[in-house]
Amino acid sequence: MRPGTARWWRWAITPWLPAAAAVVIAHPALRRQWRARLGVTRAAVPPGVVWVHAASVGELVAAEALLERLDPPVLLTVDTDAGLARARALAAERRGVFAAVLPVDHPWLWAGLWADARPRALVFVEATWSPALASHARSVGIPVVRVSARAGPRSRRIPVYDAWTAAATEVWARDEASAAWLARHQHAPVTWTGDLKRARAAPANPLRWSVPFVVAGSVQDADRAPVVEALIGWPFGALIAPRRPERAESWRQALSAAGLDVVLRSSLVDGVPTAPVVVLDTLGELAGCWVGARAGFLGGSFDAVRGAHAPVEALVAGVPLVAGPHLGRNDHFAHHLKQCTTGMEIRTFWMDAIGAGAAGVRLAAVTPPALPTAAPAPESSPRPWLQAAIDPWARVVRWRQGRRVRERVDVPVCSVDARNARGPGKTSTAAWWASALAAAGHRPGLLVRGIGRHPDAPPRVRALGDEGALLAERWPVAVGRDAAAAARLIAAGCTVLVIDDGGGASLAVDRRLEVIDARYPGAGGPMPAGDGRPWVGRPPDGVVVHHADAAFPPPVAAVPARVAVPEFGAWRRGDAVESLPTGPVAVFAGLGRAVDALDGLDRPAALWALPDHGRVDRALARRLRAWAGERPLLCTEKDRVRLPPDVADVVWWRPRSIRIDDPPTDWIDLG
Repeated sequence: MRPGTARWWRWAITPWLPAAAAVVIAHPALRRQWRARLGVTRAAVPPGVVWVHAASVGELVAAEALLERLDPPVLLTVDTDAGLARARALAAERRGVFAAVLPVDHPWLWAGLWADARPRALVFVEATWSPALASHARSVGIPVVRVSARAGPRSRRIPVYDAWTAAATEVWARDEASAAWLARHQHAPVTWTGDLKRARAAPANPLRWSVPFVVAGSVQDADRAPVVEALIGWPFGALIAPRRPERAESWRQALSAAGLDVVLRSSLVDGVPTAPVVVLDTLGELAGCWVGARAGFLGGSFDAVRGAHAPVEALVAGVPLVAGPHLGRNDHFAHHLKQCTTGMEIRTFWMDAIGAGAAGVRLAAVTPPALPTAAPAPESSPRPWLQAAIDPWARVVRWRQGRRVRERVDVPVCSVDARNARGPGKTSTAAWWASALAAAGHRPGLLVRGIGRHPDAPPRVRALGDEGALLAERWPVAVGRDAAAAARLIAAGCTVLVIDDGGGASLAVDRRLEVIDARYPGAGGPMPAGDGRPWVGRPPDGVVVHHADAAFPPPVAAVPARVAVPEFGAWRRGDAVESLPTGPVAVFAGLGRAVDALDGLDRPAALWALPDHGRVDRALARRLRAWAGERPLLCTEKDRVRLPPDVADVVWWRPRSIRIDDPPTDWIDLG
């Protein structure tokens, strides 16, 4: 990549940011996810992902071939609503896979998602490409790989194609002709690997046909007249799969108007067709529906503008294919199928294929090479547009903390803090410290700020907040933003006080532990551009490091540091210990980083991220249960205390604690 490419893209597209935002909000297909596209909200993802971008459902078929060969976590981003629905389904079926909409390609808009994800590699499937995102990845040493890349007519018409795709580090071409063209126009090595759609084994057919059947796959409106003509008086079964599932109803109506007995796929029980013609109105099932078909029709081939859809899934399943006159960019598959111009020709081909019982061309499987990965990307700011406000913000915070009068009480005071405003582990560290002090003979009391109190919350949460209610199950707890006033409520019955998140406490502190998240030790920079809080007061006496592993080693600390090891209790449903059913689950969490609710979970999970300390009322609880469907509904211990009693009794949860091996003596011996 040429020097300065990342900077060139940043400034080249910045003037278009207002226009891009206006288009997203105004466009009917884009505004449904406008908050995610403009970076206002972002998906909950863990750091250290392999970031795979696929435009829609078709590209996701190729992306699926990579999922089985990638170590989790994997982030799947898409551009369309249909693609997002399929990506979320894949995330719910596979452990360690997360789905999101790709924000508009501007550094300010994808900065938050990038800061959370800290990717190890960036992968673009087929023709997808985001030059600013790719250039940034390349500038920080992250591999940028194009897979199943093709050189279609649109690509060949881009006059600055080599500069447009200059950030790629590897290119995997889908066919020999594309490989030859890309080798002349890419600044990266080009390898002919084949179409990744051929690397995925054909899934099982979700429909249980009792008669021979044919499939018209990925059909467009231009295909309607010939397909309907071919089906009039059809004596066998037929599956019609519109390119867009939302067009399924219009296809059903057209087929019914022609006198055909038609049913939608979503109405079938156990996949058993109840009519000769089935219209597919679901996502992600077409690849399996080709399996066992006696013949097929290639949709889009009567559309002179768009052209035929790729026939790879049908050819992998060995289905004999017929197509209309317009193959478009898939004309290199012409020798694998027969072309026709009328519906009667389609019908004749289908009848001959069923009568002969011959299989079609079956494409050989493709084995993709190993994907290059690097160490997780360096930490970065989630809000780079606020860099100029860092210094004024810090001055105001330090001025306010410097004016604070810190009182002293009659017992030692220990404080647990974190520079990272979204840092995990403050409450679990405070609980561990209280337990360690109790084991040493102290009578600890805990002080909390009471965040999460709501008028309609359960009584204990209403009084103490979610973290206070959780801690109050074991120790005396006092709540209030004025730590000194709260301390006077319980100091008489305690020999030591522990403050959970006491950065701005009005008490003089005798011992202080600082919690650090090894995944984000710098908190993405100081507030407000990052999540790092300015600190004025007593330096830490020790550091407790959470989420340390091989990818994110513990940061070097000038004071004694220990790694917190998570420990989980038995699964419970309500108050009873109960084994968690096997299979995928649904998880909701209102944490600083909601994805941490999946820690230690060894199965696929769909995740619903709630605001940290947010209210969970009965209406939201009903939505959560409907969203979970047949899957077990899980939450964290902290989230459970906020639930209405009738919901709290049906969700699965488990206690979580931490273990700190060999803590320094002065953390426990308060002198």
